[in-house]
Amino acid sequence: MIIARHLALATALMVTSTALHAQELEEQYQAALAHDNNLAASIKRHASTELLGDIAQAAFRPTLSGSYTDTFNIENNSNSDSYSASLALNIKVPAYHAKDGSLASIKQSEANLQASH
Repeated sequence: MIIARHLALATALMVTSTALHAQELEEQYQAALAHDNNLAASIKRHASTELLGDIAQAAFRPTLSGSYTDTFNIENNSNSDSYSASLALNIKVPAYHAKDGSLASIKQSEANLQASH
């Protein structure tokens, strides 16, 4: 009976010790990640690579432009206004290739980021 109590106490101490050790390891791992310059550089590089997708997508968005002119004629005391607006969508074949290239770069960057963890 005494041996069973000692065994239960030893088991409880081991479980508690293991849990504390695991928590310490997790804290040390998180601290190491927070101070890993290579990982931070990889994360920043990946973030900038993801912007390539936005840049490539911009080629498929319409552009809107407009202007307003107000003219006053002093000689005959008259005023004239003119307005203009245009909406354009210029899709160029190279834009399709740029989009594909940027998506490939983003996938490669994601793989590099995963490998650096």
